[in-house]
Amino acid sequence: MEFDWDTGNLYKLMVINAYRGIGKEEIESVFDDPGRTESKNKYPKEERFETIGLSNQNRIILVIFTKRNGKIRYITAWQQSSPY
Repeated sequence: MEFDWDTGNLYKLMVINAYRGIGKEEIESVFDDPGRTESKNKYPKEERFETIGLSNQNRIILVIFTKRNGKIRYITAWQQSSPY
């Protein structure tokens, strides 16, 4: 699985999402969870998806993303407080 990281979404990850304490590697690890679930997100301007799964830090993480040029592009992520 390939991910689309560039200055735009890395900046968002470091600045906006920093207080959530979720890094790039942890976000990518959610996609390795065989038990994760994925569904469409209701964002009206582009096709977006959400996935929830167990990260490499043993936390349940929800990731909002889109698919561009066959790659997963991170939008935002946060830890879930209840099991999925």
